[in-house]
This record gives sequence, structure tokens and C-alpha cells, in this order.
Amino acid sequence: MNSPYEALGSESGVRALVDRFYDVMDGDPSVATIRAMHGDSLEGIRTGLTLYLTEWLGGPKVFSQRSGGMCLTDAHRGFALNEQARDEWLYCMEQALADTALGTAERDQLKAAFYRIADFMRNM
Repeated sequence: MNSPYEALGSESGVRALVDRFYDVMDGDPSVATIRAMHGDSLEGIRTGLTLYLTEWLGGPKVFSQRSGGMCLTDAHRGFALNEQARDEWLYCMEQALADTALGTAERDQLKAAFYRIADFMRNM
């Protein structure tokens, strides 16, 4: 059985997912709230999310080796993350997932997992 990392196409597939995610965030005015939380340039954050998702999806432990852990709450502590922010983030991820070669069941499983994480990150 393949991990989600392998199902996405390993490193290149995760990078494509992340690039699409941030392209949606950068280009869709309906997600302006979440976009404003990411600063002018998205390049560094693209790399960070690629590394994080690589490990989270079952790939090599590249994120924790680099940062020492995988604690999302520490990284997001300074942001006001309400339902709108959660929903905008999820919208971007759903658009990115729609462009993958994943089957419907795999995509739905990842959407559910992303929802749980995004909802957990809310602090308002």
C-alpha cells in the first residue's frame, strides 16, 4: 500500500501540490485574509510547506531533521486563525488537491485530514 506521499508522486508531486496551493492563494482575491498572513514573498513558505507535507504524508523526515520537530502551533502562534482563515486555507488546498492525479477516495481522505489540522489550528 502506497503512502499519500507516494500516491502524490513523491517529492515532485508534493512540490506541485504546494505550488498550486500557493498559486491559488496568491491569485484568488476570495482568500485575501489568509494571503495577507503570508508576507510579500511566498518562496520560503513554499519550501517549508513542501518539507512539512513530505514528512506528514509519509515521505522522508526532511522537515523534522531541518527544524527539530513538527509542531504547527508554534509556527502559527502569532496569527489570528478563525473560521474564515481556516476555510480560506482549506479552499486553497482543495483547489490544489483537485489538480492532482489522486483518486476520489484518496483526495477525500486527505481533505478530511487537512480539515482536522486546519480546524485544530484555529485560535479564535
